[in-house]
Amino acid sequence: MAQYEQQVELAMSADEAVHRLYGAISSLRGAGPPQVAGPWVTTQIGMSGFSWGETVAAYVQPGPDRCWVTVRSKSDLALVDWGKNKKNVQTVLDHMRRPPPPAPPLQPPHLRHVRSLRRPRTEDRRPPSGGETG
Repeated sequence: MAQYEQQVELAMSADEAVHRLYGAISSLRGAGPPQVAGPWVTTQIGMSGFSWGETVAAYVQPGPDRCWVTVRSKSDLALVDWGKNKKNVQTVLDHMRRPPPPAPPLQPPHLRHVRSLRRPRTEDRRPPSGGETG
């Protein structure tokens, strides 16, 4: 069995790490839907012309202000993986190291009922009621 494993320390909460691992593992080419079970995120990558398929698993170990993430990719049938397992692990960890996307802007609580602050376009305005002019 060929496999590759790497552990990194990340300055984020364990919950955030699990959430980001889900996206990172989903981004692997040929990966099935990730399964989350507590601190574990796993997926299966199907067979292709270059691979017999791999199992990718990540484990998050929480700390007080950071966490440690261990990512392992292993080929169940191949004796030699030609770097495929290392590439899977590096892809996941590169995704984890990227800064998170910016959060959408929050609307202040006193404006949440307002749909839009823009003035309606001319075609959006209704004609005054009370009969026809002319």
